[in-house]
Amino acid sequence: MIKIILFILFLGYSIIGIYAQEITHTVVPIGKNYTTGKIVEGQKIVFPQEVYRFEIDSVTEYWSVQLRSLRKSGEGYAVKGELLSYQPFKKQVIWNNQISYKGERLFYNFPYILHPNGGTTVCYNGQDGGMIWEVKGRVVGIYNSVGLLARGDGAGKRIAGIDLATGKRIWSRKVNVSTGVDVYGLNDSVLVVRGMGLHQINLRTGQGWDYKANTGEGDIGRGIAWGGNIFTLGIFATIAIMSDDEKYIKNVASGLLFEDDDIYWAGKDRIVRLKKDGKVVWEKPLPQSSVSRSSLILQDSLLYMLNYGETEKGKETTSYGNPFVAAYNKDDGRQLFCNVVFDKDEKMKDYSLSGASVWIANTNKLIKYTMQDGLPAEKVYKRTSSENFDAFVEKGVYRKRADDLFYDWVQAIPQYKIVRTDSLKYLVFDGDVNLIKTEDGKAMYTEYRNWKGYRFLYGQGQTYIIDKENKPVAILNVSPQSVLVKNRLYEKYKNLVITVDLNQLGLN
Repeated sequence: MIKIILFILFLGYSIIGIYAQEITHTVVPIGKNYTTGKIVEGQKIVFPQEVYRFEIDSVTEYWSVQLRSLRKSGEGYAVKGELLSYQPFKKQVIWNNQISYKGERLFYNFPYILHPNGGTTVCYNGQDGGMIWEVKGRVVGIYNSVGLLARGDGAGKRIAGIDLATGKRIWSRKVNVSTGVDVYGLNDSVLVVRGMGLHQINLRTGQGWDYKANTGEGDIGRGIAWGGNIFTLGIFATIAIMSDDEKYIKNVASGLLFEDDDIYWAGKDRIVRLKKDGKVVWEKPLPQSSVSRSSLILQDSLLYMLNYGETEKGKETTSYGNPFVAAYNKDDGRQLFCNVVFDKDEKMKDYSLSGASVWIANTNKLIKYTMQDGLPAEKVYKRTSSENFDAFVEKGVYRKRADDLFYDWVQAIPQYKIVRTDSLKYLVFDGDVNLIKTEDGKAMYTEYRNWKGYRFLYGQGQTYIIDKENKPVAILNVSPQSVLVKNRLYEKYKNLVITVDLNQLGLN
């Protein structure tokens, strides 16, 4: 049942006035413009509580700020907090509400703010803070101005599309998402949802095909568990990442791999190739009790499955299945090999392709496999230090030369394979899995943003902005956690937000 709220929630001027007085603005030096030699300035905006999250309306540039205090124990946040709309250029609090977070995030599609709160969802008007509607069920995503609402329904599950303006249901569809979800946008009106199988959903009608498959285990008749990714392909979308039951084994599946009109996917029990209209081209069984979270790779006529040997249980990562590599003929699904790469308790951490080979790492071993027969190279590297392998690095790590120009250090040595450790060291291996040298990552700079042809490199606590000739044009005290809206950077830290107007750099 939907409750339409016909009144506007006016907040006391005293509350707004108090918040306006407690929010302070200070101009601070934030870096240097190398072209002009001038100091780059930013605004430091301090709030009365810790900034938990904030969203920026790119049209009005109003902020929606979520404020939460830490618990007295210092561990975690208090359940109750503040939600306020703020106009930073006028230094004005537009409205302020007290809300209960309960560990759940808010969803924004301005002027609508959707707040899942237990078994219901409340929609606030972002312009005045008034409640527009309340509906049973929990919003889990917004796609092209259509809200997706999940509800438990006996032993099954349903997803409904709702009108953001009214909260009214547009359509309802049986889709079981108890064991996690990934959502892919095929175009601006059609999604493919990976829940317990695959489900094509037309956002306007809710219609589409179903491919039933298993992607986890547990009491899937209870609650709604969400935990996954969005792959929007140009569609504006947000999705919840949450879990109701810590007993669930979730996300025993691969991501979807697209090739022209084909979809490749692996679940818990089988691997399949479908057409985008849902027609099955082929499906093959997978080894029982072995499959976990996995990745699929296409190379020429072969489809490779890399099974990590881990997945999610509730909110934690857990060992599950066996780490293995398998290969299939992509045309008919014929299996060429399926080989276990590590012991059962050794989870696959990352992989990297290199010609006809794939390099696979867990936390302490590095193995090179040939892609044609799935056989390992004769030599396996095993670390001897206490640090763990973290990820392969293939580009975007820079070093500074003596003339202060930067260069992509990884791409400068393409004959080698590079692995980063959890202590930020870079291990350099030759093609025979021999360790050639170790480099200290503290002297490296990692690329994290490209804006108007300028690259943002982070290292040693600062960001360098470099041009197409790798020449630094500015240095800023911001991190990769900063967000860019129009020509302005924003970064939150504890109870403050730093803003930097990039127009002062004079970059075209």
